[in-house]
Amino acid sequence: VECWGLQKKITDEEDKREFRRALIDKNYDFINIYTKIRKKAEAELKHVKTVKDLKLLSDIIKTVHEQELLCFALRGGDDEES
Repeated sequence: VECWGLQKKITDEEDKREFRRALIDKNYDFINIYTKIRKKAEAELKHVKTVKDLKLLSDIIKTVHEQELLCFALRGGDDEES
């Protein structure tokens, strides 16, 4: 079987750190998106007219908050970065 080496195995510590940094960068992208969604939903709370609207916005805010927490949890500590 011919192997083109397209899937590099992460073997040494520097590779692991580089992979982790890439994941952290992607996490920050998601955190920024979730923050924008949450702020937009929070701003819409001023315009709620029905219980259904309030429930929908509450669900959105709750879901986004949970996703933000997951991103921060996956980020880990700064000491792991070095």
